[in-house]
Amino acid sequence: VKSRCQSGVERRECGDLHQGPRTTSSSLAAQRGNHMSLRLIGSARFRPLRNLWMLEELGVPYVHEPVRPRSAEANASNPFGKVPTLIDGEFTIYESVAINTYLG
Repeated sequence: VKSRCQSGVERRECGDLHQGPRTTSSSLAAQRGNHMSLRLIGSARFRPLRNLWMLEELGVPYVHEPVRPRSAEANASNPFGKVPTLIDGEFTIYESVAINTYLG
């Protein structure tokens, strides 16, 4: 049974309505401007799908390099050969949840 608030909207949606507008995506997009400095390495058939989804939701420009885990390209960007890897200028971060936390 899903709980509902007074307006009859499911609580999850109601909570979102009461929190006001979200500024995360627009502020990140404003900080970035039109620069394509974000580079996501990893095929969407694996965990990088989470990060691709997040980047699309945020509307932030990025470059996607669809590479498989343990490939030469993955080994070049991540010492463990895992995907995803996000490169933001000189900063590199691994693991899909850590990348989404960084983007958020």
